[in-house]
Amino acid sequence: MILVAPFLAILVASTLRGDLLLRSLDSPSRLLGAVPIYFLLRDAIDSGDLDMEKLVTAIASGAAIGLITTSLLLDDSRTDFYGGRIATARVDTNALGAYVGILLCLVLTGLWLTNRKLSRGAHRRTAHALLALYLIGLAIGIHLLLETQSRGGWIGFLTGLMALLYLTTFDRRNARIANVLLLVPVLICTILLSQERHIERALSIPKEIHSWLITTQQSTSGGVRLSMVQLSADLFFEKPLAGHGERGLSEQVLIDKYSSTYARQTLHDIAGAGPHNGILDQALENGILGLTAALLLFLAPVLLVMRNLSSLRRSAACESGLIPRIGLVYFLQVLALTFTSNPYGVRMFAALNALMLALLLAWCSKDVKEVST
Repeated sequence: MILVAPFLAILVASTLRGDLLLRSLDSPSRLLGAVPIYFLLRDAIDSGDLDMEKLVTAIASGAAIGLITTSLLLDDSRTDFYGGRIATARVDTNALGAYVGILLCLVLTGLWLTNRKLSRGAHRRTAHALLALYLIGLAIGIHLLLETQSRGGWIGFLTGLMALLYLTTFDRRNARIANVLLLVPVLICTILLSQERHIERALSIPKEIHSWLITTQQSTSGGVRLSMVQLSADLFFEKPLAGHGERGLSEQVLIDKYSSTYARQTLHDIAGAGPHNGILDQALENGILGLTAALLLFLAPVLLVMRNLSSLRRSAACESGLIPRIGLVYFLQVLALTFTSNPYGVRMFAALNALMLALLLAWCSKDVKEVST
């Protein structure tokens, strides 16, 4: 139901409005396409044919290769357009920061798993090769994350990192990896403190929030985004059932009713790219059905794993604990990102989310007793 809900929400809401844009179905169709993948993974997990360690290693290795490849795809003209904040020809700087932060957490998960393999003394040559790949990807990824200066990406990465540090403490036999992972935020903070522009960017987060709370200032990036949250509530209650649709939203915000309350920049940004919030974006476009689908997408994966955390503790050293670990780290990070962006609104990101969601749901379909054995 989680994979199908966004697709159905758009179809029903667009029917009620009497309009349908096929591009609105692009990202939801990728989730829908993950349904057969879910059944394949579920059957493979039930039969024991799926090697969890190899699967997680493949995901982490792909993330490391992705970070290395991304460093080769940076576009100078786009970087200049964003004032020195790096970007690629197809991905803007804020979205790039979100992608890089997620890939970094996947690499760190692979680093944790490789350390376990080394402690067991198995396949040491392969493990050392993976370790080298992860460390290269980690070094490049940290540089990319900082150079995007994406505050949402920083917050998302920190959320995923804290979740990973928490989960690694379950494995007492191999707790030293937690000490290694602790070096990552220390390294990032050291780099932040060594460059004034990074310091200013990081400090702007609490400063702009405080300024908006006191004066409702809408001239800063943070102030504009907070005002868009407030405006989104007003717009949602205008059409709570069918929503505004993609075109109707841009038309609605231009009326005098809102121009007298909100700054021009706030109205311009929300009309052009939505409220920069995954949950609010779906609520405005597709009403209560879109809101329900978004809550399922962002909250259900986290709640499913949290519900089984006790069994995850008991199976900390077991192979079956790998999927919920990587799933919790991944989807907590996606949840954090949704407050500053729309993770499921970008096609490439939606495809990755669909695959990760199918994997986690396939694991959750097993009986909890079976998982803890």
